[in-house]
Formats: sequence, C-alpha cells, structure tokens
Amino acid sequence: MTEQSSLSEFLSSDAPAPYGFLTFIYSKVAMEIKDPVELNKPYFKCELPLEQDLDSLAISFSRTSAQLLEKISAHSQLKKKYRLEVEFDHCDWVAKFQICLDPLSWFDVYLRPKGNEQAVNIAQEYIKSIKDKFPPKSTTDEEHGDPITTQKYNAFEICGNYREGICGNRNCSESTLYGLNDCTYCLSGTYCLFYDDEYSTERPHPEFIYRTFVNFSDIRAGPCGQYIPNSLRINNLTVESTTKKYSVCLRRDLYRELLLIPYEHDDNEKLVTSVDTWKNIFKLHRRLGFYQVSFNFGVWESLSCHGHAHFRFDANAWDVLEKESVSWEEVDKEVSARLKEYKHPGPNYLLQNCLDLEDSPQLLKCRIKIQEDRKLINNENALDEWREGIRREIEMDGNESHDDLIKILTVRKSS
Repeated sequence: MTEQSSLSEFLSSDAPAPYGFLTFIYSKVAMEIKDPVELNKPYFKCELPLEQDLDSLAISFSRTSAQLLEKISAHSQLKKKYRLEVEFDHCDWVAKFQICLDPLSWFDVYLRPKGNEQAVNIAQEYIKSIKDKFPPKSTTDEEHGDPITTQKYNAFEICGNYREGICGNRNCSESTLYGLNDCTYCLSGTYCLFYDDEYSTERPHPEFIYRTFVNFSDIRAGPCGQYIPNSLRINNLTVESTTKKYSVCLRRDLYRELLLIPYEHDDNEKLVTSVDTWKNIFKLHRRLGFYQVSFNFGVWESLSCHGHAHFRFDANAWDVLEKESVSWEEVDKEVSARLKEYKHPGPNYLLQNCLDLEDSPQLLKCRIKIQEDRKLINNENALDEWREGIRREIEMDGNESHDDLIKILTVRKSS
C-alpha cells in the first residue's frame, strides 16, 4: 500500500493517526509549543503554516490541538476552564494556536511557586501589557453601534412539551433529530408566545433538537437537549462529509459570531481533535473569511455542553456575509434579514480575564504579604540599629561590668 493511499483511507475513516504516520507532514515544520513559563503569560502558543493541501492541514490541526490539550491535562487545576483559539493570519500565511488559561489558575500554578514578590511582578507586567492594548474608550464611542448583548425579544423559549417529547403529535416523542411537526396541541393558550410586534410568532418548535440519551463530562447521563432556534439556524451554511454533518447558526447574543454545531453529540475535546471537524471548518473559512475559531472547555464550556465552535468575524468579513445572504434560499430569509442587527464585535475575553486577575483575592493576598514582609524587615533593621547604638555607647564607657551585655547584643545582631 502506498503512502498516499494510506493517507486517503485515514482521511475517509477519521480514525486517530497512528504513531509516526504523519512524519512526512511534520518534517516541514519544527512545531514549538511555548508554555506559560517561557512566555510569563497565561498561554500555550504555537504556529502552523497554512498549507494548500487541506487534507494534510486538517490532520496537522487535529494533532496540534491534541498536543495542546495534553499540556493542559498535566495540571488538573488548569482543566477547570480554558479556551483554544486558532487565528488565521493570511499575511504571514500561518495559523496561530493559543490556549488561553484562566489567569487565576495560571497565577496559582505557575507564579505562586516563584514567591510573592516575583509572582506579583510578573502578574502586574501581564496586566499592564493587556491594559495598554485596550485603553479605556470614550463613553460617547459609537463605533460598533448599540452594544446590546442579547436579543430584545425572548425568541428562544421553545415549547416545554416539545423539549420533553410529549407534544400532542406522536412524532415529537421520538429520540432523534426532529423535523418540524404539526404540534397544534401546544400552540394554544398559555403555550402560545408572542414576543415582539416585528417578530410575532408562536412558541418555537425547532427543527434541530437532539434529545438522545448521552453521557456528560461530569459522569451524569441524560437527554442531550441541544437545539437551535429556527430563527437563528442558517440552512445554506450546513456542511457535511461522508461521516458527519454540521449546522451553522447565529448566536443568541448580537455578536459578529457564528456557531458550528455537530448533528451528533460530541464534546469539544472530540471536536478539536477530529480531522473531519477541521476539514469542514476550512470549507467554511474559505467561504466566509472569519479570522478566528475558538472552543471553550471546562466551566467556560459547561459540563453538559453539546460541543460547538465559535467563528469570530471582523466588520469587513461580516459585511461580506450580509451581502452573500441576499442570495440565500427562501428558508433563510428571516435569518438573512436579522444579520444587520449583529454589529457588536463581542466580549473582549483578553481584557476581561486580565481585570479578573487584577481584582482577584489571590493577587491581593500576595500584595498584602509583601507589604507585611517589608514592614517586618524595616522594623528588624530599626531594632538592629538601636542595638548597635547601645553596644557602641557601652564600649565607649569602658566599664568591664558591661562585657556580658555587649556579648548578648552582638549575638542578637548576628542572629
């Protein structure tokens, strides 16, 4: 069997890469993962070239993601919450991988062992570097329009009976992905929801809902419950391969982001190490031009999370998406009309995490301890000076009866 045919079989199966199988790919790049010790910042970082061969690139991204997650697994405290970001830099033609740690966990794991003084100095340098990047904006700054973070209307409260599979329509009780059913039983009386004159509708019965019994990350088991409101799902951007299918939707918050959600229940660890996932991300990146894809883990993901990726757009790429949406099929016309509302760039996680560290009890305690230590040292120095002055006065007096006292003062000074 040739090397190329082996690669083709591996790509079609989406199986884990056997040891040594990708030597010919990685021989081109000496991938160096920089850690928080080297960076003195709460990150693991590395770069990969954006090769033209998307199949090989998908394998490289899968393996690199797995190696970065291994770095996290070495410290249980780091696993509590972190984020994997991949930024596409088409100027240098590289993909910039970055694991963003929770700064408080970074402080406890990497800085505390250095001692209070050094730990605080490194933390303050990091805080200053981030705040210098993002100076406070004027309160009249309207660059991004109205910074609304959520929809003005409650468009996402789906029918409770539909969620539990007990709608009047018998098709609603199946444990699978559901099509839109005629659930007239629960579209009356208190089950009917009107949330806005502009977007009046009945309580949603989303086409995409996953109620299959699954095992969650916290060892519990139960129905998944993941669903996408029809008003946010973009059918024209659905992607699939021979083995998997993914839906794309808007966020509930009015941010310039799209979410990639697999039809099957996977956690984010499986998603980022899946060759198939990356191949479909590349398809969408070439079409949409988002600058970053990210995955949240731990508390930032939520333990019962149905895995998903975040696509972040700059203003220009989002404008292109709006223009493209005009040609979308009729089923997505409502979503297309809503894109113009999504003008806010989204939360600045970098600055937010930096401020969390600056105001944290951990950093405050270290600062207080440093001040206490310095005060104690100053007091000891003052006491030593007083002892030295008394000793000299006694020596100058020349009284032999004070010899024992001189010895005591000398011993205390040396100790």
